Amino acid sequence: MEGFFFEDRFTVANPDVCYIAHVDGGSNLFEQLKAELKFPDYFGNNWDALNDCLSYLSWIEQKNVIIIHDELPNINDADLGVYIRLLIEQIDDWRRWKDGEVHQLQVVFPKRSEAKIKAMVFGGNQSRRP
Repeated sequence: MEGFFFEDRFTVANPDVCYIAHVDGGSNLFEQLKAELKFPDYFGNNWDALNDCLSYLSWIEQKNVIIIHDELPNINDADLGVYIRLLIEQIDDWRRWKDGEVHQLQVVFPKRSEAKIKAMVFGGNQSRRP
């Protein structure tokens, strides 16, 4: 899970070259992401809109974009699985297809959420890689 970090205290080596968005774990995930990542006004508060906005990020000047989650979002497990898979796909797309030229997306979750997230991604088989 390249681009995913499980840390309780995540330190950015050079914060001047990073754009940092904090998500506090509340149930208003879309609103938090919209505000923190400065999504355009047309952001539709749904998974497709989130995927679209994370695909561009052209309004953010810094190359490194880091989404730091203080807690897991307070959403049902099905939606949490959608969110985690969407983040994995976006990290991979920025790394592979866009070659990191414009942005590099990274995601941080608290250490205590690692087992749950990995179980969602790997379905109990943590030796498998996405």
